[in-house]
Amino acid sequence: MPVIELAFLPLSTASPSPSFRALAEECIQVQDVWCASHLPSVPNGLEPRGVGMFQQIANSAANDSNAAGTKATTMLLTAHWASVSEHESWIASEENQTYFPQLREYVVLDRVRYFHVEGVEMFSSDHSTLSFSSFPENGGRLVPVLNSPVIFMERWLVDKAKKGEAERLLGEMKGVRDEIVRPHAHSGGWRIKRDDLVEELRENKEEYVFEGCESVEGFEKRQKMRNSEKYAETTMTAMLSYNVKFYKRFL
Repeated sequence: MPVIELAFLPLSTASPSPSFRALAEECIQVQDVWCASHLPSVPNGLEPRGVGMFQQIANSAANDSNAAGTKATTMLLTAHWASVSEHESWIASEENQTYFPQLREYVVLDRVRYFHVEGVEMFSSDHSTLSFSSFPENGGRLVPVLNSPVIFMERWLVDKAKKGEAERLLGEMKGVRDEIVRPHAHSGGWRIKRDDLVEELRENKEEYVFEGCESVEGFEKRQKMRNSEKYAETTMTAMLSYNVKFYKRFL
């Protein structure tokens, strides 16, 4: 089952330095060479594999304890994998074990966390993998999340017993979301659980949704969807909590 890796790297400085950028770019290229050598069935190149690094620029003041304007100290790394075990093969590789410790100068390594979202290539640069209709904007094509100037990461904590209901309601809202985010794409999926999660996350489900946009201000223009009757129904019947973080493309 295809999964996407979401890795969060907290920096030890308020913003990424040029030397961090150079090292991060080198690490990503080393991974790409390793994939081409050890995983011949995967697409060639970074964007076809959904690889990108994003810099957090703000949190939603309405939905997060850290208001917008918080210093950007966290980087988000994404990549598509055929399975969790395929990603684990890279983690255990000699190349990764050599390069990852080098990030210590810039990243608080003991606070790095990552997980996987199941069954969706949400950062695909290939429009054919996205289940959206064509729009007249942008030549009738959607702008992939990976190529958007700003992305929103929505995290929904859902009552496990109401996952099916949440999926039904979110599916019914798809058309509304399509209209609001166009010509940008959006995509999402359920987090794959691990035994070491805190009880709240073991007992419930997490849905992650990513939307592309031109700017953080565009988020406010999309609030009409979040104030709609259907959106309110979804929140009230299935969602235990909700927050949003904002990122811009770094690499």
